[in-house]
Amino acid sequence: MYLVVGGGTAGLVIASRLADVASVGVIEAGGFYEQDNGNYNIVPFGSLQMPLAYSAEDYPKQPLVDWDLFSIPQTNAGNRRIHYAQGKTLGGSSALNALSYHRATSGTYQKWAEAVGDESFTFENLLPYYQKSCHLTPPDLEKRNSTSATVVYDPAAFDNSIVGPLQVSWNNWVDPTTDALAHAVQSVGLPVSPVGFSSGYLSGHGAWVPSTIEPKQAVRSSSRSSFLEEAIKNTDIMVHAHTSSSEDSIRFRFAEKSKCSPGINFRI
Repeated sequence: MYLVVGGGTAGLVIASRLADVASVGVIEAGGFYEQDNGNYNIVPFGSLQMPLAYSAEDYPKQPLVDWDLFSIPQTNAGNRRIHYAQGKTLGGSSALNALSYHRATSGTYQKWAEAVGDESFTFENLLPYYQKSCHLTPPDLEKRNSTSATVVYDPAAFDNSIVGPLQVSWNNWVDPTTDALAHAVQSVGLPVSPVGFSSGYLSGHGAWVPSTIEPKQAVRSSSRSSFLEEAIKNTDIMVHAHTSSSEDSIRFRFAEKSKCSPGINFRI
């Protein structure tokens, strides 16, 4: 029996994988964003109306899906506290981000591998797991409304033979401001990335990176609508939404000087 505390972006991936071979429960402080916040989380454009898009302290609060966190006063921002959006819902921040999909550089993963002394964390060794997690739908160039919005990506960075649950695609409508931004950065000498931003290289600009959008219905693909949805259909995973717990309710085996936790107390 495994208990995953926090049904966020990573928590639901872990829970989904474990549920294939074991009994798994998920504890989440939030609920199902489709019920709690509707189209603000489901329709891609809704991300611009989400807590993510507001940095001021008096932003429109959405307590059912956001933790309402703030930074300390920032000297270079007029001593303002900056709102730091963090998903309080099944799917975590993948349920309220701006949907852009890209991966870090090969050098970043190499630093990670060196820091922990484990070559499993290099980009080359992690790539199969990225490929396992998603399914790429190429852009529909006939529907995209801009002749200059040519998409560049590396098909080898994806493997659709696996049919991962997370949907990655391109929207059929191109925001004119994005088009103008692409022309602006190219005019100052920053070329379009030759391979996109999923192959371990982030050189050049990528105004048209793919998004976590389910292309048939054009709705958000989050860890809830992808990994958890798949687990609910195919396994006996149990989800405990709208639960509460505190830091001191996590039980540790102090007598054994172990870093393992045998359980947690929580309230439904």
